[in-house]
Amino acid sequence: MEDMTPQEILWIVIACLLVAWSWAHGSPVRIGDGARVPDDSRSHYSRYVNWRPADGEIVALNPPRMSWPYWPGWPNDWSDARHTFTLQISAKPDGSDPVANVTCPFNFYNTLPELKGARKWFWRVGYDVGTPQEKWSALRSFTLADGAAVWDRSALASPRLAERGHPRILFNKDNLERLRALARTNEESKAALAHMRAKADDVLKKPWWGNFPKTDREKEPKQEFYTIAADLCLVCFVWRMTGEDKYAGVKSRAVTWASYPPGGRASPEGLGGDGSEDATQGNEFLALLFDWLYADLTEAERQVMIRSLEWRIDHWMNSFAWRARGSRGPLVRLTFRRGDKHLGDQRLYLAPAPDWRPFEWRATVAEGATSVAVELFNYYG
Repeated sequence: MEDMTPQEILWIVIACLLVAWSWAHGSPVRIGDGARVPDDSRSHYSRYVNWRPADGEIVALNPPRMSWPYWPGWPNDWSDARHTFTLQISAKPDGSDPVANVTCPFNFYNTLPELKGARKWFWRVGYDVGTPQEKWSALRSFTLADGAAVWDRSALASPRLAERGHPRILFNKDNLERLRALARTNEESKAALAHMRAKADDVLKKPWWGNFPKTDREKEPKQEFYTIAADLCLVCFVWRMTGEDKYAGVKSRAVTWASYPPGGRASPEGLGGDGSEDATQGNEFLALLFDWLYADLTEAERQVMIRSLEWRIDHWMNSFAWRARGSRGPLVRLTFRRGDKHLGDQRLYLAPAPDWRPFEWRATVAEGATSVAVELFNYYG
């Protein structure tokens, strides 16, 4: 199957499912040309950020969402992803006189204005323009569909967030009362809030709520700390929507969670946090809590949360992610199972080194295990 396209593989999978259905129901299934899935290059290598829009695609959004691979030689080049990218969009087939000519450190660009004056557009991406490593992609094209929805996102390049104040994520001072009213007048909104309120009430019954941990270095609570942060977000949202005093305790608990120093169970991925790669979700939840609680926080409490967000984001962007400065190295994980039951795992971090060297690891096999999966994660390095 190595030489097959994703569409051919998908076609085989669909056929197998239909045959299985036929066996189960005893009726024939006829598969013809009409069942074929159209090829779409955006689905190739779908685990990675691909060229978007696809070459020659007719798009329903003006401007379309734009992204490109990290590497100019992709998919055969898997070298360092540290590049600067120059996006050019032109109405001319040779790419000259681009109406968009922007440079950014990310392999996507969102804050484009409406494209005017043409339906067919041509675009390319330059890698490390102005350096000896400069390379340009081939020129690609897309066409705006008749009636394409206009979404001018250029104002988002300078959002002037400071002027908007807090809260500003999901709700703000201008729409908060309208959202609260929806929960009273709209049946679906009322049901959604009732469901969330019941979930928040369950959080208030958890042991750690009544005795919130002063440190994240202990084995208790058993619940992972990043999921505790998620629970705090849920309670905070319900508090903001209802104003009920019983949820107000979320503030002190959120500040305590933010006060934990680096290296504990509440830390993001790469610093020992619970849940391996999921631990980084704690950054997201802490940011939401800071935004939603801002008006109730003292200046000292705000600084606690700001400092926590600063070191977390710095680690995530500059020490853990693609720069990998100061991390613990690649990870080998052994996952033990008995049938469908997960029996735990053992992990070995391979410290970064300039030369090849052997590692000796005596892992403890989980009692009752009948199988083990061995996985190497190089993104810890």
